Amino acid sequence: VSVLDNIYWKELTILIVLWVVFLAFQIAK
Repeated sequence: VSVLDNIYWKELTILIVLWVVFLAFQIAK
């Protein structure tokens, strides 16, 4: 696994986590 791949997956994971939290807030309202 290259360094670029590592950065890409880290960014993707953060985006997914933020998106899930955002959706949870929308549902909880």
